[in-house]
Amino acid sequence: MGRFLDNGGFTLLEVIVAIVIISTLAAAFAPLIASSIQRIQWAGRKMEELYAQRGQMERFLVTETFQEEQVLTVSQGDDFSRVIKGGIIRVGDFVSFLPYKEQ
Repeated sequence: MGRFLDNGGFTLLEVIVAIVIISTLAAAFAPLIASSIQRIQWAGRKMEELYAQRGQMERFLVTETFQEEQVLTVSQGDDFSRVIKGGIIRVGDFVSFLPYKEQ
């Protein structure tokens, strides 16, 4: 019967201390994990919005549908100056100038 008394297992106190330590660590990292998940979800929504805006911008560019007419003057010093007529396309955060095709 003596061989069952010294089995080398953990005592109840050691198990309780380990559970308390693990619970404390989990409670300390829970807010960090929660905020990380929220930021990941926010970034995902932003990416979806940007892809939708980009697709809409590309459709406007392909069909050359302009929201307003614009004249752009490009110059460098006194030697070079050029006027370019075109249209402005605005979609969300994106703005693009598309020159008219020269005929």
